[in-house]
Amino acid sequence: MDHVWDGFYTGQLRLSRFPGVVQAEKTSIYDLVYTGTPAKTQKFLLKSQDSRAAMTVRIAYPSAMSRSILKDGQLMDMNQWDEGIRMYGEIRRRYCGENRYIGVKNILEFYITAGCTLQIQPRNAIQTLVRMEWTLEEFFADGGTTKFVDRLAGALGIHASTIKVVSVYQGSVVLNYAITVADDDQTKLDAVQATQTQLYATGQLDLGAPILDVTTGDNDAVDTKIVANGVVTASGYDPIIITKTSSSTGGSASNFVPDIPILDQNQTFYKNVIKRKDGITQEQQAIAQRIENALEGKDSSAAVIIIMTLAVLFLVCIVVAIRYAINQSKKDLLDVQNVAKRREEGLKAKQELDAVQITEQGLMVTASGDKMLEQRDSHLSLKVAAKTAQPVAENYEEQYDPNQDFAVFGMGDKTQGGLQSLAEKMNLADRDALEDADSSDSAAEDGAPRSTTNTD
Repeated sequence: MDHVWDGFYTGQLRLSRFPGVVQAEKTSIYDLVYTGTPAKTQKFLLKSQDSRAAMTVRIAYPSAMSRSILKDGQLMDMNQWDEGIRMYGEIRRRYCGENRYIGVKNILEFYITAGCTLQIQPRNAIQTLVRMEWTLEEFFADGGTTKFVDRLAGALGIHASTIKVVSVYQGSVVLNYAITVADDDQTKLDAVQATQTQLYATGQLDLGAPILDVTTGDNDAVDTKIVANGVVTASGYDPIIITKTSSSTGGSASNFVPDIPILDQNQTFYKNVIKRKDGITQEQQAIAQRIENALEGKDSSAAVIIIMTLAVLFLVCIVVAIRYAINQSKKDLLDVQNVAKRREEGLKAKQELDAVQITEQGLMVTASGDKMLEQRDSHLSLKVAAKTAQPVAENYEEQYDPNQDFAVFGMGDKTQGGLQSLAEKMNLADRDALEDADSSDSAAEDGAPRSTTNTD
């Protein structure tokens, strides 16, 4: 609920809290995006049962207001300026509260660990933009930001640590910096700003190159032009020419417009990967730029690398194609040999089967008369066996007929119950066999011719 008015904005009696669940790996990077204007003062607390939990948070602000990171009420300095990348050094994840400011894009980046509480709050600072007639190569060859800060601090009579370079970019050389004082004392800050305005407006400040434009202001005041196109425009000072340009010598006047966007909202950052909305990562964009430079002849080393890479890929493709052709030819040759071998074996088996003859003795002989004592081809053996098999009538033994011998069922000794013993049955059987033999002999004698003798 809205309870109070805070200038133009409505406010609440209690502080707003926005809890969220994140995967807090040490290498994770999260972009914090607001649907409205980001609050000037914010507090961040990472709670986790894992003491190793940590993450990097990035906040893109709509303005270049000077902001600071506090840990337990202590000011956390930004990382040192890196001349190699021409901005503050990257987050190395060394301690909670490590931070840096990415100029031009106005991104505040900080590292937070489990159980650590950080606070973001604005600082009273003199925001200044100065454009000098220089190239970036000449600027960094002359000492870069270190030499610039030393010259400015010496001219203003302040310590170099109170001057923070925010960004450096081309056009000719545009440099943003902020000047702070101890305890954010507004009186001291106003004195430094008055001294700086006087030095710029009178042409007494030597920064190593001719000054073309100077704009200054603080976090709340409207920016004020001190020098425009080499001509002093500060209120209360004569419009002298401190640097001759086409507009200051009678040419057409023009306002300086930086060629780099203040806030790039077409990029997202996650786990050290910068990805645009069109799906192109920063690494892919850098590779594409190098390829374009190589094709245009601007980067000879990249051109050599690309040519060598293409040559290697071409050789690899040739080797793969040759290897594939060789393997395919070997496979075709083996297939042909296997087909020929199977055809030859089938023809040989057919010829041997057709040459088999069956003799009267049941022996298998070939056309040449050789006995086939064994068949090595199992298929052929089955066929020959089926050809030579003949049906055989089954021979059953004669069944027992009790009518042929009733003697074994005769009565035995009645005093003993009438049952015959085994010996008696065997004697009866032997007797019947003898009687049969005698009857056979008698019949033979009856059928023989009788001989007669005549006696005279």
